[in-house]
Amino acid sequence: MPISFLDLPRELRDQIYDALWVSTPKISLLDHPSMGRIITCYKSLLTPEAALPLWLLTSKQILSEATEQMIRHGTWTVRLRSEYDEQRAGKVLSPVLARRLTVTLTHPLEGPRPRWPHVIQEATLRPSKENVECLARVMSQVSSTNNARDVRLVLELVREEPNARIDLSPLEVASCLKPGLQKLEVVVLREQIYRTYSAAFVETIGAEVKRVGNKVMGSDEDPSIGGFFQDRGFVYAFKKPGEMELCRVDSAVGGVGC
Repeated sequence: MPISFLDLPRELRDQIYDALWVSTPKISLLDHPSMGRIITCYKSLLTPEAALPLWLLTSKQILSEATEQMIRHGTWTVRLRSEYDEQRAGKVLSPVLARRLTVTLTHPLEGPRPRWPHVIQEATLRPSKENVECLARVMSQVSSTNNARDVRLVLELVREEPNARIDLSPLEVASCLKPGLQKLEVVVLREQIYRTYSAAFVETIGAEVKRVGNKVMGSDEDPSIGGFFQDRGFVYAFKKPGEMELCRVDSAVGGVGC
C-alpha cells in the first residue's frame, strides 16, 4: 500500500524540506519605498526573489515543519527605511522567527557639517533618528521570541569627517536579545568606494564598535576584524566564548559570511 509524504519518518521529511528550500530563491516578504525591505533565504542564493513557494502551503503540518526548518537554517535580511512597520513584516516567515538576522541602517550617519570648521571643532556622527526608531522596533519584535542567535548590524554610507566622534549608542538596543545572542557582527560600509578611511578614523570607529559590541554581548573582548572588497567595509565580530558558531548563508553585504 503506497504511503503519503507525511507517513515518512520526520528525519526523511526534513531532508526533503532541505532540498526544497535549497532550490527555492530568496523570498521577498516586504518591499516598500518608505517602510523598508525584508527578504529571507535558506542555503540558496538563487535570484530573482520570489513569493512563498506553493509547496509550503500544501498542508498545515507541512507548513509548520518546513517553517521550523527555515528557522533553523535561514537568514532574514531587513533593510530599514523611515517607516518600518512590524505588522507588515510577514505572517508566515517573519524576522520574529529568525535565528540569523541582518539589519541594515540605510541612512548615512548624521552629524553637523560645519561651514566654518573653526566654529565647530568636533562633529559627532550617529545613526539617524528614523533608523534608530526603526531598529528599536525590530529588536523589540525579535526579542519577544528569544530566538535570535546570530545578528548582523550593517551601517551603510558611513562618511569620514575631520576630527569626528562616532556615537553608536543606539545599537545597544540589541542588548535586549541577551542571553540567547551568541554572535554579533557590526559592519561599517564606506560612503564612497574610491575614498579610503584614514587610520585615525578607522581607530575611532573600531573603539566605538568595541564599546558597543561588548555592551550588547555583556563581555570585554576584542572583536575579530575583517575587511572586504578593497576595504569597502569592515566587519567587527563578537562571539560568546565556548559557543558553537552559527554559519551564515547570506551575502547581504557583498559576500561577507562564513
